[in-house]
Amino acid sequence: FLNNDPTIKAATSEAKARLLAHADVIAYGTDEIIFTPQDSADYTYFVAEGSVYLFTEGISDPAVIDAGHYIGQEASMQVK
Repeated sequence: FLNNDPTIKAATSEAKARLLAHADVIAYGTDEIIFTPQDSADYTYFVAEGSVYLFTEGISDPAVIDAGHYIGQEASMQVK
């Protein structure tokens, strides 16, 4: 599923290996909250199976993030 993203697809095998070395598999249940708008995104979440629904206050229909995509990418852009 990582090869669905153009940036990751273009990465070298070594870069992908470094990324995967820091990855953890986490399973979330139906209706479980991963993070809220008030939280800062501490991680980038790659959706391997199923879908994630992003709810925005004032908008009735959530955005749907399906398997093969990711959320929380702002966490990967923070300099620590």
